[in-house]
Amino acid sequence: MAVIDEMNLDEIENTISQLRARKRALKQTGKMAERKIGTLARRRERLLTQLSGIDEQIESLRRDALAAPVPAPKRRGRKPKNATITV
Repeated sequence: MAVIDEMNLDEIENTISQLRARKRALKQTGKMAERKIGTLARRRERLLTQLSGIDEQIESLRRDALAAPVPAPKRRGRKPKNATITV
C-alpha cells in the first residue's frame, strides 16, 4: 500500500471505500458465524436431550431384564419314549 502522503485525493477516497467494504464484509461474516454457532448450539442441546431419553430407555430395559425370570434352556433332541405317561 502506498504512503498516504504520496497519494492524491482520488486514491485516498478509493482506499477508504475499500476499507469500508472490508469492514462491512467482516461484520457480515461475524454475524453469519454467530448464527451458525447459535444453530450448532441448539442442535447440540437437542441431541443431548435425545441422548438422555435413550439412556433412560436403556436403564429401564436393564431394570426390566433383571426383574424378569430367566427362562430355562430348551432341551435339544428327541424326547425319550419312556417319558410318556399312560393312564
